[in-house]
Amino acid sequence: RLASLPSRCRLILASQSPRRREILDMMGLANGYEVIVSSFDEETLRDYKHTVPPEEYVVHSASCKAASVAATLERDENGRRTLVVGSDTTVAVDGTVLDKPEDEDEARRMLRRLSGRTHEVHTGVALYGSSNAYAAPLSSFAVSTRVAFVRLSEADVDAYVKTGEPMDKAGA
Repeated sequence: RLASLPSRCRLILASQSPRRREILDMMGLANGYEVIVSSFDEETLRDYKHTVPPEEYVVHSASCKAASVAATLERDENGRRTLVVGSDTTVAVDGTVLDKPEDEDEARRMLRRLSGRTHEVHTGVALYGSSNAYAAPLSSFAVSTRVAFVRLSEADVDAYVKTGEPMDKAGA
């Protein structure tokens, strides 16, 4: 059913995240979607992020990303409906939202804070539809997962930070 989606509609992922592309590919949609990176500046939500529950924040951020892409689209030349998927993920520990680390030292501090503890990962998804160059929200939701983190040694932390992987993830 999902494999036939690209013939019925134009699917756009409003994200540059390799993980989001991997999820769509695993769903059987490889080569069935376009990636258009949202121009929405997440920094405009920095203060907002710390005044609402994480689940509310990620849905709002995902909606802003999807809306910014949907608003730029023109009518599909094949007359297909366009669906735009926006998403955002954040990590919270002890009620504090962890942003993406600004540098390797901050990544190390975050990993030490998470080491041997349980934290929450919150992901928001927003789906916008567009036809006749009119964008409208269709659905949005958040999913939260409790994650138990193994205790990391300093060598583990250093080795992981050296891979560069924690630098583009909330909570390292």
